Amino acid sequence: MPAGTPSSIVEKLAGALQAVMQDRDGRAQLEEIGLVAQYRPAEEVTQQTSSDMASFRKIAKESNISLD
Repeated sequence: MPAGTPSSIVEKLAGALQAVMQDRDGRAQLEEIGLVAQYRPAEEVTQQTSSDMASFRKIAKESNISLD
């Protein structure tokens, strides 16, 4: 979600995603195309993404990898 997205929009999308995750057919459709169907609140996803990015930056630095 882009930074600065109004909280009302974030909440609306989160509710829709949570509904899909609770729907058996919705989950099956996602799994059919290779996605792991799970719902996590936006705050949790943001924290995980930040943690992952820090790990990837460290690996790239230690491996002398850069994007040119």
